[in-house]
Amino acid sequence: MAEETPTNKEALELMNEQQTCIECQECCKWLTVVWDRGQFTPDLRHFYAIRGCRFTEQGRWIHVCIPTICSHLRFERGCLIYEERPDVCKKYDGREDVTMKGICKLV
Repeated sequence: MAEETPTNKEALELMNEQQTCIECQECCKWLTVVWDRGQFTPDLRHFYAIRGCRFTEQGRWIHVCIPTICSHLRFERGCLIYEERPDVCKKYDGREDVTMKGICKLV
């Protein structure tokens, strides 16, 4: 069965989303570590908090977002390895990441 081609409007919306994503780059500035709430002690929260980390709680999980800029990101040029970037970067969608709510420009 042949794959449907997008309409002009759908193609334009996709291009606009891709451009917004490329310009945002916020997902390239954070590293997320997920902790089980039972193991996340007040000392650990303090340790991360004084380093500028953000916290997102979801059920029994605590997502700790550590400010860490990807070594391939250049603010004036974007990703230096965009065409050869790892699969994890290709598949990432900030709209599906609870830690990127209010940060990702697509959310």
